[in-house]
Amino acid sequence: MRIAWLTRHPGGPVVQLLSRLAPEVDVRTAGGGDGPDDRLAVVDLSDAAGGDRRVLALGWATVELDRAAGELDGIDQRGGRPVALGDDPLLGARCRLIAPREGGPDVILLEPATEGRIAASLARFGEGPAALYVSGGPGGLAGAIEWIRRSGGIVSRAADGPFGRSALILGGQAWGPHVVLVDEPDTGGAGPGTIDP
Repeated sequence: MRIAWLTRHPGGPVVQLLSRLAPEVDVRTAGGGDGPDDRLAVVDLSDAAGGDRRVLALGWATVELDRAAGELDGIDQRGGRPVALGDDPLLGARCRLIAPREGGPDVILLEPATEGRIAASLARFGEGPAALYVSGGPGGLAGAIEWIRRSGGIVSRAADGPFGRSALILGGQAWGPHVVLVDEPDTGGAGPGTIDP
């Protein structure tokens, strides 16, 4: 799956941070129209080119999880059933995971649980792509947050979300699109600079 971030402001703070955090997302300048709103778009359902993938999941805003899971059933190439996940307090959403392809980002359905960011996304754009869940990288969530703050960016408080500890990159519109940083899962091995007992 290839994902594009359509923007009229490629120099915007969230877009600049995203370009460094998840280079596989295709940032495109959107021309025409009167609205300054950035949008996410799925531009290709085939597997993306290899390389270091940092996007863990594409967040798809919906007003009803069960209906959306049925409608998007065709993109789940693994034949699995949607999996209920924990809520995302940063976006104000209930979550259900569907997996489109081996090696590509998963799709997480996001239904408003509060009058938060996903509710705002739905009010502004209707159903569709609204968020990216991006790995914090080898430095983990704390390292990514520190890097973003040193770069002049703004990040929310960390909270437990559907993929574990996460934080929201702030600076864009309340209706998104949204970038959620996710802590790298602990693989149990010694990381760089550590010594195994």
